[in-house]
Amino acid sequence: LDEDMKAAGLEKKVVDGLRYTSPEVLAVVRRVTQRENLKLVEALQGAGVRATSILSGTFEAQLLDQEKYGLVGKVVRVDIEAIEAAVAADSIPVIASLGETAGGQILNVNADWAANELVKKMQPYKIIFLTGTGGILDERGKLIESISLSTQYEHLMKQPWLHSGMRVKLEQIHDLLMDLPP
Repeated sequence: LDEDMKAAGLEKKVVDGLRYTSPEVLAVVRRVTQRENLKLVEALQGAGVRATSILSGTFEAQLLDQEKYGLVGKVVRVDIEAIEAAVAADSIPVIASLGETAGGQILNVNADWAANELVKKMQPYKIIFLTGTGGILDERGKLIESISLSTQYEHLMKQPWLHSGMRVKLEQIHDLLMDLPP
């Protein structure tokens, strides 16, 4: 996304760990989201696995704070009908984290927030979060092999090296785990 924004002459602006989303940025977000979703579906299908692209209709969202974040939304409702239909057809649903207002405005939704709301709705037995870095990195840039959020969360959140997207990701995972049954 950063590369496509740069190619479009758009500067990345992050506010509180969230990408500020102007209408121009949203156009790039939508294009990249669709392209990467379809690439993942094609890769799964190329490996002999059935996969279904779900680009919209899953996350109803409301503007978070348009003045502060632009067209960034917070999920208020999750519709799982398309996901359940894909699973019933033995197909892996590949879901884009774009939201839509009740009036049809597309919104950029933090992927972790979208995943968390989906997990709360579906309550699966297991959840796996993937990152470009392979996980959370410590102050030396090394992967932290294992984290127990029940005992280490407060300590980790005080670390100056935990910032931006990783901080948001850790907060979201912690909140999710606190909302679900053990």
